[in-house]
Amino acid sequence: MSAISNKFLERRTNLKLRKNDASRKTVSYTEAKNIGILFTIENREKHEKVKSLIKTLKEDGKTVDVLCLLLPGKENYDFTFDYFTPKDFSFFGQVTSELVASFNDKEFDYLIYLDIQPDIFAENILANCRAKCRIGKFVNEQKSPFYELMIKTQETQDLQLFINEVYHYLKVLS
Repeated sequence: MSAISNKFLERRTNLKLRKNDASRKTVSYTEAKNIGILFTIENREKHEKVKSLIKTLKEDGKTVDVLCLLLPGKENYDFTFDYFTPKDFSFFGQVTSELVASFNDKEFDYLIYLDIQPDIFAENILANCRAKCRIGKFVNEQKSPFYELMIKTQETQDLQLFINEVYHYLKVLS
């Protein structure tokens, strides 16, 4: 996408963030049934870590839906997960993918965003989603409107540490 397209997407995301009327609240983990996971495909190691979290959540009796961002030049390691690309957004920043629109409409009890660094496309989904509680990595205070729970870890780039902390805090919410 061009710099101009990114600006349109950023503006649309900020508008949706302000106007989204989804009911935001934290439900206990024991009562939670539906969990969404959003992440960017980067490498096989990350893919395996995400799959391990999904397995754990399912073992806890949760229904898990996953949506991945596949950026140009990256490989989709496992066709298990639904994915979208930057081409699923119009020049003016509108979602053109039924898959993304459907994911946005699901009323997850928790939507977990597993990227260490935020991405403009994932932020658009976070702004548009109907999830009750959005969980992500603490990057800075400016990102707080995207989340109900931000988790700060000591090692800023360690995905496994972040995943462990996410699961720990989910269990604390019981």
